[in-house]
Amino acid sequence: MKIDDRELASILAGLRLLQQTHVLSLSNDIINIMTDGDQLVPLSPAEIDELCERINC
Repeated sequence: MKIDDRELASILAGLRLLQQTHVLSLSNDIINIMTDGDQLVPLSPAEIDELCERINC
């Protein structure tokens, strides 16, 4: 998959926003996406930070 610079910036901004937001204040739709319908444990803020670093290398 190819992602241009604008798309990458939006993805990183979304991840950083998610990192700064307490999970209990998120909508059920977002929680459902993060957990794939309660099948996954959502990423912790530290894991999101690591993911952003990997994506942005």
